[in-house]
Amino acid sequence: KEIQEQILRVAKRVGGKDFASRLVALIWSEIKPIFIPQTYYKTLMRIYEDKIPRKDLAIFTAALVADVDYLISENRELLKKSAEVQDIFDCLTSEEFIDKINL
Repeated sequence: KEIQEQILRVAKRVGGKDFASRLVALIWSEIKPIFIPQTYYKTLMRIYEDKIPRKDLAIFTAALVADVDYLISENRELLKKSAEVQDIFDCLTSEEFIDKINL
C-alpha cells in the first residue's frame, strides 16, 4: 500500500491524475505482486532502519525482497545509501539506467 501511494503521488506530480491512474492500473495488470510475510518485512526494516532514510525504507526493503537487478530513482541520497549497504542490485538514476541498457 505504501509503495502504491508513493507511485501515485509522484505520477500525479509528473503527469497528472489520469496518468497516475493509468500507471497504477498498468502495474496491477502486468506485474505479479510478491506477498511478503509481515515478520520478514519488519525484520528487514529493523536491520536497515539506521542505514537507509526512513522515507525510503519501504522502497529499499521491497527491492531487496523482490531480488531486483536495478533500483532506479532520482533520489540520489537513496541511491547512495542503498549502494553502500548491499551488493545485490545496482542503484542508478533513470539516465544512468538508460545509458547502461543502451536505449
